[in-house]
Amino acid sequence: MDGVITTGDTFVRYMHTRAPRMRPRAAVRFVRSVHEDRRSGLPLTRRFMLVRASVLAALEGVPEQTYLAQVADLTSQWVKESGWIRWDVVEEMRERRSAGMLVVVATACEDRLAAALLEAAKVPYDVLSASVVDSCGVGKWVIRDYRIGEFKAIALERAGIELACAVLTTDSLTDLPTARRCQWTWVVCSPSSRLPNRLRAAGANAARRLPMSSNRPTAAE
Repeated sequence: MDGVITTGDTFVRYMHTRAPRMRPRAAVRFVRSVHEDRRSGLPLTRRFMLVRASVLAALEGVPEQTYLAQVADLTSQWVKESGWIRWDVVEEMRERRSAGMLVVVATACEDRLAAALLEAAKVPYDVLSASVVDSCGVGKWVIRDYRIGEFKAIALERAGIELACAVLTTDSLTDLPTARRCQWTWVVCSPSSRLPNRLRAAGANAARRLPMSSNRPTAAE
C-alpha cells in the first residue's frame, strides 16, 4: 500500500501528527527509533524493535476510540491533498477488479488505519492484509502481528492467497520474500532504479514499470 497507492508511509505520517502531544519520555523514544530506522541495511529483527518502540511511543496514552476517531479524521484530510494518493494506481485496481481479478492490499501499516485510508480514497479491493496493533487497556497497546518481510508473505499464504499465480506491485526490497513466491513483480515508484535488478538477483521475476502520476483528484470525488 505505502509507496504504491500512497506516496509515503501512512503510519509514520500518523505518528508525526502525534509527536507534539506525546509524553516527554515517549517522545524521546519515538525520535530515537525513527532516526535509527532511517539507516539502510538494518536487520529485520532490529527494524521490528525500532518500529515497535516508535509505534508504542506514538500510541501511548491514546484510548482506542480516540485513535479510531483520529484515523478517520486524518485519512479523510490526506486523500484530499494533491500528491498523497496515486489515483492512476487506484483506477488500475478498479479496472482489474471489474475484470474479475482478486485485488489484495498487503501492507505493514496498522490494519484500522489502512482500512480507513482505503475507505476514504474509495480504493477497490477484495482482501486487506495489514499489521495488527491492539489496545490492551486504556492508552496501552501491543503489536500482535507486524506484517513486513517474511511475515507479510506468511500472512498472505495463511489467508489463502495463491502467490504462485499472483502479480505483486511493490516499491521496496523488504517485499522480497513475497516477490520470490509470486509469478511476477512490478516495481513502481522506487527510490532506487536498481531495485528490479536486486530483486531478480535474489530470485524474483521483476521488472520496472513506467512512472505513474500521483495527480488524479477526480477519482476520490
